Amino acid sequence: MAKAGRERRRAAEESQVLEEIEFHIEQRTESLIRSGLSPEQARLEAERRFGGRENIARECLALADRLRRRRARSEALFEMGRDLRQVARGLRRRPGFTAAAVLILALGIGANAAMFSLIDAVVLRSLPHRDPERLVALTGGSLAELAGLTQRARCFESVAAFDGGLDLTYTGKGEPARLKGATVSVNLLRMLGASPQRGSHFQEEDARPGGTPKVIISDRLWRDRFGGREEVLGSSVALDGRLYAVSAIMPAEFRFPNEATQLWLPLVIDDSNQGAYWGSYFLSIVARLAPGFDQASATTELRRVFEELRLENPIWTPLESYSLNAGLQGLQADMGGNLRPLLSLLQGAVFTVLLIVCVNLANLLLARSGARRRETAIRACLGASRSRLIAFLLKECLVLAALGAGLGLLLAQFLTDSLAGRIPGLDGRYGSIGVDLRVVAFSAAMALATAAAFGLLPALRLSRTGAIAVLRESGRSGALAAGRRTRDVLVVAQVALSVVLVVCSGMMLTTIWQLSNVDPGFQGERVLSARLDPAEAFYSESTARIGFYQGVLERLAALQDVESTAAADVLPMSGSVLSLAHRVRGRDFENGILPMAKRRLVTPGYFKTMRIPLLEGRDFVAQDDPNRRPAVIVNRALAERFWPGDSALGQAVGYPWPSDWLEVVGVVEDVLLGELGGGIEPTIYFPYAQDSRASMTVLARTARDPAALAATLRALVAEADPQVPVSDVRTVRAAVIDSIAQPRLAAAFLSSFALVALALGGFGIYGVIAVLVAQRRQEIGVRLALGAPPARILGQIVIQGMTLAGLGICVGLAGAALAYGWIEQFLFDVDLLDLRIVGASAFLLAAVAALASYWPARRASRLDPLESLRAD
Repeated sequence: MAKAGRERRRAAEESQVLEEIEFHIEQRTESLIRSGLSPEQARLEAERRFGGRENIARECLALADRLRRRRARSEALFEMGRDLRQVARGLRRRPGFTAAAVLILALGIGANAAMFSLIDAVVLRSLPHRDPERLVALTGGSLAELAGLTQRARCFESVAAFDGGLDLTYTGKGEPARLKGATVSVNLLRMLGASPQRGSHFQEEDARPGGTPKVIISDRLWRDRFGGREEVLGSSVALDGRLYAVSAIMPAEFRFPNEATQLWLPLVIDDSNQGAYWGSYFLSIVARLAPGFDQASATTELRRVFEELRLENPIWTPLESYSLNAGLQGLQADMGGNLRPLLSLLQGAVFTVLLIVCVNLANLLLARSGARRRETAIRACLGASRSRLIAFLLKECLVLAALGAGLGLLLAQFLTDSLAGRIPGLDGRYGSIGVDLRVVAFSAAMALATAAAFGLLPALRLSRTGAIAVLRESGRSGALAAGRRTRDVLVVAQVALSVVLVVCSGMMLTTIWQLSNVDPGFQGERVLSARLDPAEAFYSESTARIGFYQGVLERLAALQDVESTAAADVLPMSGSVLSLAHRVRGRDFENGILPMAKRRLVTPGYFKTMRIPLLEGRDFVAQDDPNRRPAVIVNRALAERFWPGDSALGQAVGYPWPSDWLEVVGVVEDVLLGELGGGIEPTIYFPYAQDSRASMTVLARTARDPAALAATLRALVAEADPQVPVSDVRTVRAAVIDSIAQPRLAAAFLSSFALVALALGGFGIYGVIAVLVAQRRQEIGVRLALGAPPARILGQIVIQGMTLAGLGICVGLAGAALAYGWIEQFLFDVDLLDLRIVGASAFLLAAVAALASYWPARRASRLDPLESLRAD
């Protein structure tokens, strides 16, 4: 219809233009005839002087179009300005409603903007590398696999690897410092497309054993530690007691593999040590897909190469499933993989809050629609079309949404800083995390969508109002009109969404409670831990390492409040316990597929300090040194696996490569090595004196608060060797709590969002019941005048509110059942139909609904009948 109208208008304009042109040509023709030319000559000359008729017509029509568009823009801007002024005046007249709406919107939009900033940094924003979509992460791990993939995998243009768990002690000017670094293949930085801002990349000879050690440092380290001096390039720095030549300085924006990385060392490949070359799985392998390959076809090729390497392994045969399950995924997905579930959970929660906000505001606007019906009717009588009325009402919603988005951006910055500091593993590897132009654009889009979501239904309902019928209505009873059913549906939806959040929050809180009561197998209360990192070059001999730690532990044990001391390679539940393939004396494993066990390195007194029960045999003693027969202690899980019903003492296990057997001298209780709620894994404990390492964690059990010992511990270490840095000083209890950081964070934020949802749900019920009471004011007055007890009036109104809440609770419980799969991976020992959670959630919602219904019902029961009858 509109297109046909435009075509008719265009045809009319063309006809008018052609008539005007013809008029001017005829006028010129008559003038030429009067000058003596014949009519034919005069016509031809007039047309020649006038020019091309079609060109002039097109120019005239184009000019008319430009003028029309300019006039339309001016009218639209004038109309927009007029409407916005009217909207502003209307909102100023209702400061309470305006403030409530803006604050509610700020909460919903701000929370979503904060979550978007985190998801954008981890999931959406492309890695700052060349062709990041072609970069993939593999399930590899050993030097042999790295070399094999480089030589045989046709699906990869290039293959590289890194180990991001490097810690080095810097000694030079100032105090010793522990620096975070990564060991990388010499081709890794080039493969990523990263170029140093100063200096040059690693070269192939840097990966060979015996070469000059080199290091590439970050821009931040260069500026903070070396003052940004140019002469640092090419000079030597002392790391772990060895001198490294500074080869290059990376740009400030390069943060691979994470933001904490301060330096990069070349990965030295030595195939002379077969055990380390084939049996040590410590690398993260990345590759760039070759042209013509996608992830699916590359996975097929990858499995073929892994199967070849598995069969060629001269030390041991990895699990058959290793090659069958080998796969790859995009590097960006791999680097943000651990955070994606948590961010998805939080994003879903804040989006649910935004839905509740929209439903709440739609209900508020519907509740106000009764008071605005006469205003809308008058506008319609003055000539406003329905589309004009809808546009005006939506502009009011848009202004509210814009104000809410502006305030929400301030809230988003606060929430982003708070979340970024609390989510473990979150850093700015993809750029800064915070409110930027992308977040502002997202907030603007959210404001538009939100305005349409909560404003369209009330606008459509108001615009359908019959103007004459409304103007004939008398007083309040006519003004407070229909729409009750729609408002009831919205309240039910609001309560249902609130129930979903409350139930999910209850599940997460129950999970935290269950986890806090899990027995980890040790007692971490009153145990202080600290990481010590002596420089490898200064403690290259095992006797020096053993002597250093013996001295530190003896000094600690001599303190008055210290009950026992020990050292271990890592803390339980720290997430960094290594796995080791092992042989078992007297057993042959089919196809050389060796079992795996966790490997722990501890000093005598470790089990006493950690209160780990010794079930059989003895603890390690000082005599378990290199001159004595190698001894190990195993946990219950490993003993029951290989020697069920028999004693493990005197049995023996061995390394996957040929070596002496390790005699089992003790069995200890199982200990959780991963996070709380994780499974028990077979574990082998090795005595520190028989396999010493430089970096260890010192433990001290105290009779009082262990935190008070921290300063003394640092002083004792400085006394033993002032060049040894002390880091990660904390209680073992803190480490246990940190192991469930993600569930705790999810529970905390879900609980916060659930409280907000409860408040909004109660507000929605209150608003509907208050409007209902206002609509029935005269009826209630009549009933009170006829002798109805106020308690009956109060009870009937409360029942109406509770009925809506009951329907919402039923729908919400069904929604919570669907949401169970969404949060199941964060739960521990929590059943979907846990009656405690369901009952508590339903009771809480019912209590809020009863309270929200009670106050308007109470006012209704105390109405003055005469005053109510005069009100209309």
